[in-house]
Amino acid sequence: MTDADNEANLFAAISNNRVALELDEEAVITGNSDDYLDAYEALLEADEDFEFSSVQEINDFVEGVNAEVLEGLVSDVNDALGEGELISALAAINIENVIPTTTGGVDFPLEYFDAIQAENPSTVAEVQAVVDLVNSNEAEEAVAEAEVETTNANITDAQAVINALPADEEDETTVADFQDRLDALAPLAGVNQVILDATYDENAEEYTFNGLQTALENEDLSVDSVIATAISDYEDALSVLLEEDEDFLFSSEEEVQTFINEQNQSFIDEVNAAVADAEEGSEAADLFTALDADALNLTGVTSANTDAYYAQYELLLEGDADFEFTSVQEIQDFVNDTNLLVAANAGSDSALFDIAAQNDVESYLNLSSAQRTEVAADVEALINSEDGGEFTTLAGVISELDSQSTTYDNLLSALNDAETTTQMDVALEALENDDYEGLSSSEQFALAEDILNNQRPDTGFATLGQVQALDLGADLVAPDAPFIGTDIETVNNEIADSVDFNGTAEAGSTVAISVDDEDAGTAAVTYTTVETSEDGSFSQVLNVSGLTDGNITVTVTAEDASNNTSAESTETFVLDTVTTVTADAVTSEDTTVTGTGEAGSTVVVTDGSDNELGTAVIDETGSFSLDIPAQSATTELTFTSTDVAGNTATDNVTVTDAQ
Repeated sequence: MTDADNEANLFAAISNNRVALELDEEAVITGNSDDYLDAYEALLEADEDFEFSSVQEINDFVEGVNAEVLEGLVSDVNDALGEGELISALAAINIENVIPTTTGGVDFPLEYFDAIQAENPSTVAEVQAVVDLVNSNEAEEAVAEAEVETTNANITDAQAVINALPADEEDETTVADFQDRLDALAPLAGVNQVILDATYDENAEEYTFNGLQTALENEDLSVDSVIATAISDYEDALSVLLEEDEDFLFSSEEEVQTFINEQNQSFIDEVNAAVADAEEGSEAADLFTALDADALNLTGVTSANTDAYYAQYELLLEGDADFEFTSVQEIQDFVNDTNLLVAANAGSDSALFDIAAQNDVESYLNLSSAQRTEVAADVEALINSEDGGEFTTLAGVISELDSQSTTYDNLLSALNDAETTTQMDVALEALENDDYEGLSSSEQFALAEDILNNQRPDTGFATLGQVQALDLGADLVAPDAPFIGTDIETVNNEIADSVDFNGTAEAGSTVAISVDDEDAGTAAVTYTTVETSEDGSFSQVLNVSGLTDGNITVTVTAEDASNNTSAESTETFVLDTVTTVTADAVTSEDTTVTGTGEAGSTVVVTDGSDNELGTAVIDETGSFSLDIPAQSATTELTFTSTDVAGNTATDNVTVTDAQ
C-alpha cells in the first residue's frame, strides 16, 4: 500500500468518525492529511505496537497536529518576503477581511506587510487583529483626509476604502459610522468642486464659477441666507480668495456660512438703517421697502403686513435699543414670524399649526385634526372677545396655544376617564357650559349619570364639541309628587258640579288630575292641562256630578318642561248626592207619625203653613217615628229629610178623617 493510500485511509478514518471521536467539524482539516500520517508514522517508529487507547487520545492527537501545522503557517506569514507571499500566507491560515489590492489609493498588501513586520504576531488571532486594525486605520485616515480637504476626489478614494471593508456583524457599526461621516461631506465637496473647476480668464482677469448657485442652494448643505440675486457678488469674493491663495477651498460648512454672511452684510445693513434713517412717519414704509428689496430676495414679504413688520421691529428695539439683524436668514425668519402672527390673529388654522410645528408646541401637535380645529376656534374666540384682543407677539400665540391645548386635553381626558357619576359631574362642571350650570345640583347629577352610562361612546368622546353637542341642559329629574291642599270629606249634590280642588307642584309644571269612582265603572273625569303658577300653586273646579255615589279618588301628577312625570298624589272623598224619605199615612186622630228613609238623616215635619211640627233622626234600620199634635183632616203635611252630606228629600202626606 502506498503512502498516498495510507494518508487517505487515515484521514477517512478520522473524518468519517468525527462525531464519535467528539471532534468539531473544523478540527478535521483536509490540508493537514499528510501531517496526520507523518505524526502517526512517528508514533509507530517509536513503538511499532502503538495503538490509540481512547477517544480523548485521538482527539489530542488531531488537535496537536493542527497546532503544529498552524504554527508553521503563522511563521510563513512572518517570514513572507514580499506582498504576494504575504497575501498567500494570509489565505493559507484563513485570515478574513483581507483587501488584496491597492484600493482608494491605499496599498493594502504593503500596509499589511509593514504592520506584520512590526508586530510579529504568533497566533492566527493576532494576525487577524493586525489585518483588522490596518483596515480600520486606513478607513479612518481616508475619511479624515476627506474631512480636512473636502473634495470629490478624496471622497471617492475614501468611499472605495469603505466599500472594501467587510460588512460582517462585528464591523457593521464601524463601517456605518465611516459612511455617515463621508456622506455628510458631499454637499461641501460640491461647493469645493465648483472652486476646483473654476477657470481663469486672463484678459478679464477674473474667474468663472459654473454651478456655484446650485451647489450653495443644495438642501443638504447646512447653509442658509443664500441670495440668488447676489451670486455674482459671491463669485467676485471667491475670485479674491483664489487670487490670494490659488489652493483655497472651504474647510467646513460653517466657513461657507461665514462667507455668505459676510457677503450679505451690505444688504443686511440696508434693512438695519431703514428705520433709523427714515423720516418721521415713513418708518413703516421704509422698512417694508428695505425688506422687499430684490437684493435680499426674501420670500413672503407682503405690503398688507407693512404696519405689522414695523410693530414687530419696534418690539425688538424695545427689548434692545441697539438691536440689528445679523444675517439674511434672521431677516427671513422675522418676516415669516410676523406673517404667521398676522395670520394667527386673522383666525387661520394653518397658521396656528405652522406656529406649533415650528416651535414644538407638543400639546397642540399631539391633538387630532378635529381637536386642533376646536382649539383654534377657542383661540380665535379669545382674539375676538372683549377680554382678549389680537396677539402682539408670536410668543404670546405659542403660550396661549399651549395653554388652550393642555386645558382641552385635560378636559377631554377627565370626561373619558370618569368612572363614577361624581367624577363625570366634576368633568362636566369644568366645561363651564351655561346649560349645565343652569341645572340644579340634583338635575346635574342625574344628567351626569345618564351621560356616563348611556351617552358616552364606548371609545370615548373624540372631541369636546361632541360633548357640547349633547343636551347639557336636559332635566332628567322628575318633579316631586304634588301636594294636595284641599281637604275634602264628602261632596253632596249641591256642590258635585263645582268642587274646588287646589294644591302645589313644581313651578312651571303641568298638573294632570283624574277623578275616578273606583269600582262603579263610570268613566273617570280627567283634567290634563292644569298649569301651575310661578309659586307652583294650581287650582281646578271639579265636576263629579256624573260619577256614581261612593268613594271617589282624585289622582294628581305633575309633568315638568322636560316631560318628566312625578309620582302620584291621591285624595279620597265620599260622593253622596241622593237621599230618600217616605212617610206613612196619617189620620186626624194620629199624634205619632212614622216612615222610612236614609239612616242618620234628620226628618222635619211641617204643616201647610210651614209650621214645624216635630223632628226625628232616622235610626240605623232606616225607620223614624215622632210625635206631632193631631191635625185636622185635609191638612197637608211635609216630611223633609236631610242626610249627613246635606242632601234633602221630601214627601207630602194629606191627613185623612179618622172616621
